[in-house]
Amino acid sequence: MAKSLIFFIIFQSILWASVSDVNIKILKNKLKTQSSKIAQIIESISQIEIDLNKNNDQVIDILNKRKSIEEKIYQIKQRNEQLKSKNTKIITGLDKTLKILALKKINDSQKLEDQMIIKVLENGLKMSSKKIESIQLEINDSKKDLDNLNKIVLEYAQAEKSINETIFKLENEKKDLASNYIDSKKKKADLSSRLFDLKKKFIYKTIQKNNFEETLSKYLSPIKGALSIEYKDKGVTYNIEHNKNIYALGDGTIIHTGPLGSYGNVIMIDHQKSIQSVILGDLKISVKKGQNVRAGQLIGRTLVPSGKIGKVYVDLREKNNVLNTYPLLDKNTFKVKQSERI
Repeated sequence: MAKSLIFFIIFQSILWASVSDVNIKILKNKLKTQSSKIAQIIESISQIEIDLNKNNDQVIDILNKRKSIEEKIYQIKQRNEQLKSKNTKIITGLDKTLKILALKKINDSQKLEDQMIIKVLENGLKMSSKKIESIQLEINDSKKDLDNLNKIVLEYAQAEKSINETIFKLENEKKDLASNYIDSKKKKADLSSRLFDLKKKFIYKTIQKNNFEETLSKYLSPIKGALSIEYKDKGVTYNIEHNKNIYALGDGTIIHTGPLGSYGNVIMIDHQKSIQSVILGDLKISVKKGQNVRAGQLIGRTLVPSGKIGKVYVDLREKNNVLNTYPLLDKNTFKVKQSERI
């Protein structure tokens, strides 16, 4: 009966592990797809920002050119006003000359002096007429220049409008991409969380299969109140601001203490059933080899210089193979400000 029960437990564990392995692969593929989508969104946003910068530069260039032309238009208009004023004065003078000339001719004086005055007046009329014609020609030419410049200003205005419409479109595309980016990040976080939970269950079930009897219980965090923690698929690194107490992860026996090269000091605890814990860093050790410890018992203290950030590495091992430690730690004992998978 006992053998049958053990066989059933082993069979169920193997079956669950196979199913979980498939589910983990599916989640990993989904996570990979989501990560790829996020990367594409980031690339698209970067390209849009490049296009936006180009269009903004074009708008600035158009505005500068348009300003320059509008200044020329203003100068031409000012010049035209001056010419018109000058023309008005000449015409006024011409009217006076004509009146004087008319009076002289009406008198029909034969005096040499009057004849000379009439001659001067007639020459003055001719010169004034030429000046009026010259000024009018200049005004007409400037009107043509004004028409051409106004056409260019209109073209610049239309180009500016077109570019602004493009900028508006690009801004909306960027806004949509940003929204998709946020959604994709949330989906990725959800997938990561589901994968994490599934891996954690998978690890427990795998250990249950290897031990035939029971899964590993959660281990206590050796450090409480760390600034942050970093973890991969193996060990966990605690970042700490001040000196902290170090506690045993679980019941066990101290199997090694002492220095480990430039890494600092190390404490190794045997927790039975082929499971050991390793704590490594700048530590002051307060236990000895062969000493039995209980879960949560004080075994040392970190040595962090003032104003520095210290690091302590922790992992759990089965038959000297490093396990994915983070899922096996009791998160309620962390009291950590920030956790980050690296």
